[in-house]
This record gives sequence, structure tokens and C-alpha cells, in this order.
Amino acid sequence: MSDVVFNGTSYRTGPMSAIIDTGTSVIAGPKAVIDKMTAAFGPGKEKQVDCATLDKLPDLTFSFGGDAYVLKPVDYILQVAEGSKTVCIVGLIGLDLPPQLGEAFILGDSFIKTYYTHFDVANSQVGFARAK
Repeated sequence: MSDVVFNGTSYRTGPMSAIIDTGTSVIAGPKAVIDKMTAAFGPGKEKQVDCATLDKLPDLTFSFGGDAYVLKPVDYILQVAEGSKTVCIVGLIGLDLPPQLGEAFILGDSFIKTYYTHFDVANSQVGFARAK
């Protein structure tokens, strides 16, 4: 992965890896990076936003090999039914992986539901195409 950009700011601090994971619901990244990215959403670990403001929130972009993959807020914000109302939770969490893995983001369902993901095991590569 060559870059991650949120609200117009690049959060690339050095070599970065991306782990495409069908077993993860959200997007996880280095805690210090995610904390900076989500600071504007307020304090606390589970950040909530007003669901009516989704169209005003920033895009999140991951770049691979010169191609940009943009997630709109509706892609990275989890909309969860709580009784008769919907709660919107920012689907970005801080997770520090073991140092030997380096700086890495785990791109889970939030990314995979937006971009069809083809795991080409025979050639040790992954391909993406817009799913919607």
C-alpha cells in the first residue's frame, strides 16, 4: 500500500502494508494513526456520528500501485439498529500489530463490500474492482 488519505491528509509515515481480511468488519490501523484520523469525531474509543451528517464527512482513500480506492462515509461508517433508531459508528479502530509486521492496515468488510476483491493465490496477488 502506498498511501492512506483521510480528509485530505496523508497518513503515510513509512513503508505500509495492507491486510485484506474477510474476518474483520471494520478498518483497523496503527493506533497512533487512527487516533489522529478520528480525533475530529470526538473523544472515546467508540466514536459515533449523527447519521444525518454522513454526506458531509470526509472520504477515506487507500492507494495501491498508483490506483486510489475511495471509501465514502457510507462505506466506513457502521449503521447499527438500536431498537427503533439507527446509530452511526465510525468503523475505524486503532490496532497495533507486532513490530515485525511493520505499519499495517487491516481492510475488512468496510473495504471489501465496496470493492470486489479477487484473491489470486496462484500468482500471490490481490485485485480490486468497484462493487457498486
